[in-house]
Amino acid sequence: MGAALSRARQSVTSKTEDDVVEARIAEMVEIGAGFDFGLRGTFCSGPLRDQAFHGTYSVETRTGSLSLGA
Repeated sequence: MGAALSRARQSVTSKTEDDVVEARIAEMVEIGAGFDFGLRGTFCSGPLRDQAFHGTYSVETRTGSLSLGA
């Protein structure tokens, strides 16, 4: 992974197939040419509240994935 872009905590809201969830992004790291990012954070709402996650997001395709756990 590349350099850390942001260590500030930022809240984001996302719609899933089943619900709308809010998450706090603790770290976002650039991967490769700058269109993909590694994410780490904690859910702030819903049944996953207070659970840690990690994942990826592509700015180019506007898609990503999250997995539970740090």
